[in-house]
Amino acid sequence: MERQSALRFNRQMGHYLPVYLRRWIAVVVGSCALGASFEKALSLNYAASAFFCLTCISLVVAVIIVRLWLGLKYQ
Repeated sequence: MERQSALRFNRQMGHYLPVYLRRWIAVVVGSCALGASFEKALSLNYAASAFFCLTCISLVVAVIIVRLWLGLKYQ
């Protein structure tokens, strides 16, 4: 009964996941743009690599959010 209650609660709160997905996609786009500008325009490769690492981590978080959202929606 507790699992059903938790699943019901998660489905009710699932409509917030697209909001967080948009935020994480904005972080992906922004960090990728900053990384490219640091690499090309300023020739600061170490700073660019930090932004590209942030891009990879943010992309993983976005994929996890999509997986959770689809799992809650179609389960």
